Amino acid sequence: MWWSKVSAVTHVHGLGYSLVEFHEKTIGMDSRLWVLATPVDGTLVEVVLVSQVREIRKPGRFFAGLRFLPVAMRHRVMNRIVLSEERRFVLQDVVIWERKKYQAPPRLSQADGPVGKYRQYSRQFYLELESERRRTLRAI
Repeated sequence: MWWSKVSAVTHVHGLGYSLVEFHEKTIGMDSRLWVLATPVDGTLVEVVLVSQVREIRKPGRFFAGLRFLPVAMRHRVMNRIVLSEERRFVLQDVVIWERKKYQAPPRLSQADGPVGKYRQYSRQFYLELESERRRTLRAI
């Protein structure tokens, strides 16, 4: 196939730190993307994207034009492309995030995964929810 073949491994640590490691097989490119989310107030979240592309010594046929660039410049060019695309993806998600609202219990499909466990884990970072849970436990 002419399109890209990518494998990705995602590491999620807490609510505001995710690392995605990509291996693009067609080009032979390894990269990392950090997604760092920080709540600013009750409604806004600041999202910082950081990317890193490993030096590309022997680019595959799909991006054969990379071979004309000096080796030291290839990963810089691809890093700009990767970061630009990731920024575009996040901006597309903003439309979805703006319409989201909390539902208890949430309407889920099997593909959504363990949302209940994630919500339970996340509750510790929201003081009003955690104190409400403690009051409930003391009342029981």
